[in-house]
Amino acid sequence: MIETLSIKWLLKLLPMSSSIPDLQKLENDNSVNQIYQHNYLEILNLIHNLPGIAYRFIPNNYQETNILFMSKGCLNLTGYTPQELIKKTQDNYTNLIHSEDIDQVRLELSQQLQKQHNYELEYRIITAKDEIKWVLDRGILLKDYGNINQKYLEGFISDITKQKQAEANYRGIVENALEGIFQTSISGQYLSTNPALAKIYGYESSHALINTLTDIKSQLYVNTDQRQKFIQLLQDQEVICNFESQVYRQDGSIIWISENARAVKDESGNILYYEGTVEDITERKRIKEALHFKAFYDSLTNLPNRAFLMNKLNYLLEKCGQDYIKNVENPFQFAILFLDLDRFKLINDSLGHLVGDKLLIQIARRLENCVRKSDTVSRLGGDEFTVILEEVENIEQAVNIAQRIIDTINQPFDIEGNLIYTGTSIGVWVSEKAYFLMDKSLNSFDHLINKASEKLDFIYVKKPEDLLKDADAALYSAKASGKGNYKIFDQSMKQNALEILELEVDLRQAWIDQEFEIYYQPIYHLISQKIVSLEVLLRWNHQVKGVISARKFIKILEESNLIITVEDWLLNTALNQLQSWYNFAFIRGNQEHLFKLHLNLSKKYFLQPNFIDKIEKLLNNYQEIAQFIRFEMNQSHGIKANQESLKKLDYLDSKGIELCLEDFGTKNSSLNDLYELPIQAIKIDPEFVNNIENNPKKEKIVQGIFTLADSLNIQAIAQGIETKDQLIKLQKLNCKFGQGYYFSPPITVSNIEEILDFL
Repeated sequence: MIETLSIKWLLKLLPMSSSIPDLQKLENDNSVNQIYQHNYLEILNLIHNLPGIAYRFIPNNYQETNILFMSKGCLNLTGYTPQELIKKTQDNYTNLIHSEDIDQVRLELSQQLQKQHNYELEYRIITAKDEIKWVLDRGILLKDYGNINQKYLEGFISDITKQKQAEANYRGIVENALEGIFQTSISGQYLSTNPALAKIYGYESSHALINTLTDIKSQLYVNTDQRQKFIQLLQDQEVICNFESQVYRQDGSIIWISENARAVKDESGNILYYEGTVEDITERKRIKEALHFKAFYDSLTNLPNRAFLMNKLNYLLEKCGQDYIKNVENPFQFAILFLDLDRFKLINDSLGHLVGDKLLIQIARRLENCVRKSDTVSRLGGDEFTVILEEVENIEQAVNIAQRIIDTINQPFDIEGNLIYTGTSIGVWVSEKAYFLMDKSLNSFDHLINKASEKLDFIYVKKPEDLLKDADAALYSAKASGKGNYKIFDQSMKQNALEILELEVDLRQAWIDQEFEIYYQPIYHLISQKIVSLEVLLRWNHQVKGVISARKFIKILEESNLIITVEDWLLNTALNQLQSWYNFAFIRGNQEHLFKLHLNLSKKYFLQPNFIDKIEKLLNNYQEIAQFIRFEMNQSHGIKANQESLKKLDYLDSKGIELCLEDFGTKNSSLNDLYELPIQAIKIDPEFVNNIENNPKKEKIVQGIFTLADSLNIQAIAQGIETKDQLIKLQKLNCKFGQGYYFSPPITVSNIEEILDFL
C-alpha cells in the first residue's frame, strides 16, 4: 500500500543524488533510519496535503506498474483514491484524460520533451463522477530510476477549472465585444485580436487580420505620422485615451477610429507589447461634421455662414491688434468685401426662387474663383456675400480683387437655358485703419499709442459686427453712387449710416405723429400753359428739419417696408381729394376741366400679391374718378417681369386707369415697352431737359422721342423745366407737355386750389 512505503521508497521520493550502495548502508543504520523515517513522514504528509496530485511514473510499460507514486490529493481532484487511480491507469496512463485531449497531450508531451526536460500541459480529465475538470500538469523527465538506467516522469497536477472558466468567460466577453480588442508587438504586428476588430477593419476573421496586417503603420494608417504619434504617446504616458485616426479597411475605404491603449511592461520597466480597444467613430464623425456644417456653413451654397464669419473676424481682430504693437511699420492687415446683387429680387420674382437659388450657387463658385485659397468667401443670407482677404499688403490689392469680382459677376449666367444678367456693388473695408481688439494687459489708449507710433490712425472696436457695419456702410455708398462699383470705407460713411439709421427711426415716429403730407406739382400744356394734370408727391414735415423731399427718404421707406403703409394712406388721401374736386366740378358743370392725377407707385407696392385686390377696393370707393387716375412707374419696377405683373397692367387698363412711364430715356428704358405695354404717357428724364438749349445732341434725341411718342399717340411730358430758354426750345421741338420749377414747385393742396381754373 502507498501508506506503508518503506524507507527505501521514501528515499526514492527524495532527490536522487545518492548511489544504491549508500542507500543500503543507511538502511542498516538504525539511528539514521529513525531520522529519515521522521523526515519521510513529514514530507509524505506534506505531499499528501497538497491541493493536487504529486506523481512519479515510468512512461514505458515494462514493469509491474507504470505508476510509482501518487499523492492522496488525487481523491479531491479526481474522485479516485490513489489505489483506484493506479488500477484505472495501470494498463494505460491516459485513461483519466478526456478522449478529445489524449492525442494532443501525447503530441505536446513528446514535442516538449524533445526540446527540454521540463514540460507543461493543460488538458481535461474525467472524474469518478463523470465531471470534466481542467488541469495543469507540470513535470520533469529524469533518468536512472533505481539501478536500471530507466527514464521516468515526476510532477504535479493542479486543478485549473476555475481559471479556465474565468478565461472562457473573459474570452466570451472579448469575442462578443462590440469594440475591437487587440495586442500588438512593439515592432507593429498584431499578436491577438477579437472578431469585432476584424469586422471593423473589414476582415473575415481575426486570423485573416493578423496574417494580412504585418506592418500596422504602413498598411493600416492613412497618415503614418499619426501612428508614430500614437506610439510616442504610449511610450511617454503608458496610457492614452480617445486617440482619433483615419485608417484603411481591407476594401480600401477609409474610416475614423478612436483608440484606448496602454503599454504593458515587465518588472524591469521594459515594454513587452501594447494592448487596447478600437471603436469605429465614422458615423459619429459624420454626424459631428454635419452638425458643424449646419452651424457654420450655408446649406445652399456650401459657403461659410455668418457664425463662421464672426469667429473668423474675432480671430483676425486679435491677430491684427497683437501684430500692430509688435510690428507697427509693417503690420498684419486684412480686408472685408461686402457685396450684394443687383436686381436679385426681380430675378426671384420673375423666374422663381429655384432659379434664384441656382444663381446664388453659381455666384458662390465665381466668388471662390476670384480669391486666393487663404481668403474666405461667406454668405450672410439672401443675396449678401462677404469676402475676407487675409494678408493684404495695401488697399490697392483689395480694390483689385473687388474690381475682379465686379467684372466676373457682370458676365451672364446660364441657368436652365436662360441667360441671366446681374451685377454687384461692393463695400471695401481694410484694416489699414488699424481696427483691433485691445490687449487686456493695456490699461489705456495712451500706452498703446506710445508703443505704436504718432502716425497710428486707430479706432478701437469691440465686436466684429462693427466691421461689418462699416463695410455695409461702404456698400450703401457704392449703391447710392450708381450700381456696379465699389467704395472704400471712411468715417464719413459711418456717419452717414448713423444718420440713415436715425432717419429710419424718425420716419417710423413720423408715421405715428402723422407728419406726412401730400404736395402737388402741376403739369402744363406748354402752348396754352394751362394745367392739364397734377403729380401727387409725398413730403415729410419734420419737426426740426422742416419739409423734406421724398427723394431723401423714400428709399429708407422702401427698405423698412413702411412704404406699403404710407402708400396706402397716400392713395386714399389723394383719391379722396380728387373725388372732392370732381364733386365740386360736377356741381358747377365743369367736369371737362378736371385733370389727370399722377400717382407714383413704388416697386414694392406694385409687386404686392394683393395689388389688384387693393386697387379694386379703391375703385369701389371712387368709381366716378377712375378715368382721371394715372399711375407713374418705371421699368426698374419689373412691370413686365412675369405674367403676374402683366396681368396687373391689363387689369388697370381694363378699369380705365392710365399708365405713365417715368424717367424715360434712362438705362432702364426700352422702346419695346412703348408698343408692348398699355402706356398712355411717358416722362422724359430731366437730364435730357437740362441744358438742352445748348446741346444739339440732346435736342436731336428729345425731338426723336417726341416724334415717336406722337406717332404712337402717347403723351410725352418733359420733366425738370427750370428756365425760359428750356421752355422755348421744347416748344420748338413740338413738346406739348411739361412740368418743372419754371412753372411751379410742388405745393400744398390749399396753394394748388388757388391756381385751378375750375374751382
